[in-house]
Amino acid sequence: MVKKAVLALSFATLLAMLATSAMADDSITFTFAIGTAPVDVSAGATLTMPAVGDVVVKDTTPSAFVLPAASSVTISSSNETGYNTAGGFVTATYAGGAATEVLVTSPLCSGGVCLEGNVNGGVYYALNGSGGGWNGIYAVTYVDPSILSLFGDVSETVNSHGSDVFTTTNNVVGPTQTTALLGSGSITFQTSTGDGLVAVPEPGTLLLLGFGLVGLPGVRRKFKK
Repeated sequence: MVKKAVLALSFATLLAMLATSAMADDSITFTFAIGTAPVDVSAGATLTMPAVGDVVVKDTTPSAFVLPAASSVTISSSNETGYNTAGGFVTATYAGGAATEVLVTSPLCSGGVCLEGNVNGGVYYALNGSGGGWNGIYAVTYVDPSILSLFGDVSETVNSHGSDVFTTTNNVVGPTQTTALLGSGSITFQTSTGDGLVAVPEPGTLLLLGFGLVGLPGVRRKFKK
């Protein structure tokens, strides 16, 4: 038990170190509220999360803008590689695919698309009857210049990898289907000056580290007993 706890904490520490290096330069984040419709995270499902309500874009200064009405966010991930519901927990892993899996649209952006990405891979973890969440990393395929210009970043390089998260509540874990109510979320990408990109872990590395993080809630729960 102690070895498992140490292993999980080691993964968490390493991920924190990588995240610190990834955020070394400027980051731009879209935060949003999510509708209350249940999302299906069952085996074989494509994890899809449409956002509603205000979409706020901000950077590390921290300057922030509320995007105009009719803005929207969608996070999804295909190619599920694992699904486990043992002990009232659900752990679902996704490798992501070539289709558009991260999308932010707004009248503010030319052509309506502010941010686009694919190959959105990560881990969804939840406790039956309680909360859960998604942690992922995606490939940035397009950022509209109008978003960069909001923060004076037009001349900067956009990192090829971004990160995305969202929370859920009221998870219902069943033998054949798991559903949850959506909570809130964020999508982040980094920009950098000069000729180098900020160091960001590859999707496969993040997934490996995610397994370590997945174990933390269970470890904490057992230590509390």
